[in-house]
Amino acid sequence: MIKKIVSGGQTGVDRAGLDAAIGWGIDHGGWCPRGRQAEDGDIHVRYNLQCPVDGDSEEKEENIYNERTKLNIRDSDGTLIFVPKIPLPLSITDGTNLTIKEVRAKNKPYLMVDLSESFNPDIVAEWVKKNKIKTLNIAGPRESQSPGIYESTLRALKIFFVVLNIKNAQGELESNNANQSSFFSVNPKKNDLNNEYVMEPRMAKL
Repeated sequence: MIKKIVSGGQTGVDRAGLDAAIGWGIDHGGWCPRGRQAEDGDIHVRYNLQCPVDGDSEEKEENIYNERTKLNIRDSDGTLIFVPKIPLPLSITDGTNLTIKEVRAKNKPYLMVDLSESFNPDIVAEWVKKNKIKTLNIAGPRESQSPGIYESTLRALKIFFVVLNIKNAQGELESNNANQSSFFSVNPKKNDLNNEYVMEPRMAKL
């Protein structure tokens, strides 16, 4: 079960991960670049991110963006990478490529989500369960290199959290014979027109 969401605080996918966590009442955090820098200026203080200082990284990293990318991979149980499509467009030149390289080099669990395809939250939920991920790193392109990816990622994460809560509730039912209705404000159902999950939990709305 996911206990915490981390990201680097950049625009686009990073920011969507943090906003989804805040909206759903999930603990969030992670490493951001020194000086809390992002392409749209200083990262807002509402995001509970920490800046590295000398000694936090295992090796000296001159690029402050690469530094935070590696630290978030190190301190998480797995990385969920949202991309506009696979293979990556040539326009993606930010830390997304480093993220993919680093998780492979460190043999850390990762899953790439191709946002040009129909999103399947069950695949993500099973990956989380299989790898026993409690601290999840959210990564992917910044907004300037993939316009619209913030909204696409946020929408996918909303659906994923709904499905994950359903699966957690079902697990509780199986082990404790609990009443699933106490977890949700309405019954889960699918909208047959657009194949979207439309149930939302009581905790918060984005």
